[in-house]
Amino acid sequence: MRLVSTTYTIPKRGGCPSENEDHYFPYEGEIRRDHHSVAIADGASEGFLSRLWSKILTISYVNWDTADVDMRLFIDFCIENYEHQRSRYLERREEEAAPLKWFEENLMAKGSFSTLLGLSFEDSTPWGGCWTSYSVGDSCLFQIRQDMIDVFPEMDSTGFGNSPDLIASNPVYNKELLDKVKVKRGRFLYGDRFYLMTDAVASCFIAQLEEGNIPWRTIDEYLDYDREGLTMYLTSLRDEGRLKNDDVTIARVITLED
Repeated sequence: MRLVSTTYTIPKRGGCPSENEDHYFPYEGEIRRDHHSVAIADGASEGFLSRLWSKILTISYVNWDTADVDMRLFIDFCIENYEHQRSRYLERREEEAAPLKWFEENLMAKGSFSTLLGLSFEDSTPWGGCWTSYSVGDSCLFQIRQDMIDVFPEMDSTGFGNSPDLIASNPVYNKELLDKVKVKRGRFLYGDRFYLMTDAVASCFIAQLEEGNIPWRTIDEYLDYDREGLTMYLTSLRDEGRLKNDDVTIARVITLED
């Protein structure tokens, strides 16, 4: 089995790419690994180093050695990695004679926060196989086969708010986290398409579904032929108030027989 992955991401209006706190992994367009996993995360702007935290979560998920993830062990591993990276960041700030300001110290003490949506595939038949997805927060997965669609987590367009469940780099804020982890397992056929989206564009996508539209056809056309056009399209949705001004990441994964 192989996965063909196409990714698109832009920061919120007025932001620059380095301020985009979304992260998707892996980066390669064609994925041929012993363990076929992808992941997307949306770092929360109220945290400090949330861009780093979302990166750690996604890379760790993809490199986890099994599709059945023990979330307690996984989060502990990610926190340990984060603490190492945070120490290196502080050292660089000191070397550059730019120590943390008082408000940065307060934010760093609180930690970083992010959603996470991970997806793993196992090919078990000549026609396809099984998939497993773990979710914390409001990033969404859409499985599409012809014109049939399955959404995980199950949400309507009004279910997106400003306080999604988040994974924290500070264990103090993870005490009830395991109760918030959602898990879904399903089956796929070769040729099925999976879309992973962060909350702003996922909410807009679901709203278009509720209106009876077929939004993935529009996204496919832009991803395949006109990425600048996709930026203009999303900008118009923001102008119309149909797309929240937030970082946007879309990842399309197509399952193919090797």
